[in-house]
Amino acid sequence: MIARLLTLTWADLRTQLRSPMVLLFAIVVPAALIVVLHLVFSSAVDGSSDEVVVAVTGLTENADEEPSPADPTAAAVAGALRGLDSVQVTDSGDARAAVAGGDADLGVLIRGPRIELVRGDVSDIDASVVSSVVTGVAAGLRAVDVAVAAATELGVDPSGSGEVAGATLTTRPGQVADEQLDVGGALVAGQAGLFLLFTVGFAVLTLNTEREQGTLQRLYAAPMPRWLVIAAKALTAAILGCVATGILLVTGSVLFDIDFGAVPVVAGLVVAVVLAATSVAFIVARIARTAEQATMAQTVVALVLGIAGGAFSPLAATGIAARILDANPISAFSRGLGISSAGGGWAEVSGELLTMAAFTFGCLVVARLVPDRGQAR
Repeated sequence: MIARLLTLTWADLRTQLRSPMVLLFAIVVPAALIVVLHLVFSSAVDGSSDEVVVAVTGLTENADEEPSPADPTAAAVAGALRGLDSVQVTDSGDARAAVAGGDADLGVLIRGPRIELVRGDVSDIDASVVSSVVTGVAAGLRAVDVAVAAATELGVDPSGSGEVAGATLTTRPGQVADEQLDVGGALVAGQAGLFLLFTVGFAVLTLNTEREQGTLQRLYAAPMPRWLVIAAKALTAAILGCVATGILLVTGSVLFDIDFGAVPVVAGLVVAVVLAATSVAFIVARIARTAEQATMAQTVVALVLGIAGGAFSPLAATGIAARILDANPISAFSRGLGISSAGGGWAEVSGELLTMAAFTFGCLVVARLVPDRGQAR
């Protein structure tokens, strides 16, 4: 039984590898699109806005009046803003005049307990970021004032507060993993998932072609169970899909210096998405009457699932629409690669694996229950 299955699979593999369309849609076209789209999107991302100049009033002593130390609130605000990569902090005696004169994009005026933000010609995002930082610093200082007032009212010696309130946490430099692929990684994952649907379709949809040519009937008449023919198509599709997807991921990793994470985890994600794509192709093979109809239907399904899965750009949605998009195996595949690239293991990607497994099971049930329109001819 196994020998016959392997014989049928090897025959199908040789047939598929002899077809230039398989190699073209499995590797050449997606690799070319990945390179082109990566150049386009990466240049758009790299072309970020110029550095934002923020003028803060009160960083130094006022020379026109009696010398006094710099405003501690202004110093705290400036210190927080200097921690932002795209922000340059300057000292200004009049932040409003600096913004009006074009010397600064934003101004921070500190007048006693009141902090005022003056906006110039700057984007909404930059203004929101600076405003959030200033608001956070002000809230922190306010909390300190409340704590000091409460301690004084309770009779706590301020000089011994350091012994009572020891360090509650320690920090170290680093970068928090957001479990999201960058532009290059998202393009590689999305394009690999999109053209995976075409790749497995070439193998599965030969059922329709062989039915029209009479080959399928001769295979069914052979002394072997019919399910071996179907299993050989599925195994052929799985092999082609795994190999093509693996080549695209390796190519993307080498060209764009992308680390998708541990190889076993990535391999598990690849197998899961290949099985999901193969199950969809079997539905198409059942509902299509002719090979032409099967090809057209597979193209539509591949484009819908691929685009919805973020093959060209991620789609943002909320509510029911977000749940539907999350059930897409291409989306789950991209999310799983993002988790694994951040160091996640089997436990972390289990949700994405279960999503693809549930999708595969559901499609196989539909493929089993839906009438075979091609056989009814």
